Amino acid sequence: MKKFFSTKYSDLSFNLGLFILRLGLGSFLFLNHGMMKLNRYDEMKEKFSDPFSVGSHPSLIMVLFAEGFCSLLIVLGLLTRLAAAVLIILFLTIIFIIHKKEPLLESEMPFLYLFASITILLCGPGKWSLDRFLGK
Repeated sequence: MKKFFSTKYSDLSFNLGLFILRLGLGSFLFLNHGMMKLNRYDEMKEKFSDPFSVGSHPSLIMVLFAEGFCSLLIVLGLLTRLAAAVLIILFLTIIFIIHKKEPLLESEMPFLYLFASITILLCGPGKWSLDRFLGK
């Protein structure tokens, strides 16, 4: 019980926390958003949101890159900080452009994904990642 209230942390708990955060963020993002867009690609490519006026299809491809590919990189801990930076850009776009007129409570999930991505960018992938083996 004494350890539960301690402000100290070990390398093991820090790395385990980062691993769980990476696994949770990447898995939920890929399974709930990336896979859905991939499965519905044909019906979404003509009517997908286009916040930067590049076209619906290119916008969908960019979001698929972030939610599909980058989320898997986060899970693996490969090019983790770069993938987290891409996700941060995605979620800032979702919050401040796509959902800008919605109440804060409607944007709760993008904010949570944003904060998790910022944490991973700042802390890195942790010890249990492919980045560690690549020396990045």
